[in-house]
Amino acid sequence: MFDKQQRKLKRSARLISVLSKYGFKDMLARMNSGNKADIPVNPDEVISKGTVYERIRLVLEELGPTFVKLGQTFSNREDLLPPELIQELQKLQDKVETVEMNVEEILENEFNISVQNHFSEIKKSRSQQHPSHRCTKPSSLMEQTLF
Repeated sequence: MFDKQQRKLKRSARLISVLSKYGFKDMLARMNSGNKADIPVNPDEVISKGTVYERIRLVLEELGPTFVKLGQTFSNREDLLPPELIQELQKLQDKVETVEMNVEEILENEFNISVQNHFSEIKKSRSQQHPSHRCTKPSSLMEQTLF
């Protein structure tokens, strides 16, 4: 229980740190009852160059693959977002760094499981554009694509 709360706290701190770094401290202050003083920011690290839409894209890139995927999804929603933001989010489609990850380690840490007890095999796809992992359960031949 404590471990789960600690992970949530770390994620929240990372999110606040990255948003502050890219000049979104005002947004965070509005979420925190308008008190900007409570949000620690190193002025040397604040990146306020570029448009707000460029900074949104940079935030998504820095926060990692899940947020990049979210940006990629919204890049197709011209009915919801301004054209300038769509143009920035479309850069996430093919101009984003690939992230190497140890799937076994992530599964064990996030779900507190032993991968060997839950899966008989984990295979990485060959696709560079859409990497995924196929896990086979030991009790059946049924496969699931995780990420």
